[in-house]
Amino acid sequence: DIVPVVIEMVAGTFGLSVEEMMSSTRDRHKLWPRQATAYLARKLTGLSYPKLADAFDNFNDHTTIIRAERRTILRMEEDEDFAKKLQVAEQAVRKRCGMHPASSAAR
Repeated sequence: DIVPVVIEMVAGTFGLSVEEMMSSTRDRHKLWPRQATAYLARKLTGLSYPKLADAFDNFNDHTTIIRAERRTILRMEEDEDFAKKLQVAEQAVRKRCGMHPASSAAR
């Protein structure tokens, strides 16, 4: 299953433990990476929003996944450092799961 790998790689890239990142806190230091995890899991798995919501214990429902995806895309456009960290996490997931590496221009 790729979702646990995404969670682990995003947490590590942002300097958090899985437990810290996936906690229900709204602290931005943990919230942004948690939302990015939902975005990246959707991108790499193509799972439906409801199926992704089921994969994450701390997301209420599929609308939370949709909101997380939208907010992450906006954050990547506004914050180059955030976008680079997420790209590092994506490459780590792809490598760990034996997936084809994404080009640097891809999102």
